[in-house]
Amino acid sequence: MNPYPFLRTLAPRGEPESNDSCLTINVAGAPLGLSNLLDLVEHDISIDYRRQVHRLKFRSGEELYVHSDGRGVTVRGSRVDFEPDADRSNATVICDPGAPR
Repeated sequence: MNPYPFLRTLAPRGEPESNDSCLTINVAGAPLGLSNLLDLVEHDISIDYRRQVHRLKFRSGEELYVHSDGRGVTVRGSRVDFEPDADRSNATVICDPGAPR
């Protein structure tokens, strides 16, 4: 059984492997931002099981999948690279997973 059923409709585009990274923020509606908007080259929204799944494709070619529900926000991908927002203590900033750190 797939523990992440909301990703099923994304399989034709390349569903993340089960051993990929996952970041879960256990706060419903938690603020999530990008470290550099210019790193983002594509953004698709899919509806699966009446939930929105955002697919973010970055300049490096890496992709992240973002899902939010009443329990929190989940980010999945090959490498989830994130940091706290220095200006807003309750926000999380995600980065291009393929960018050198």
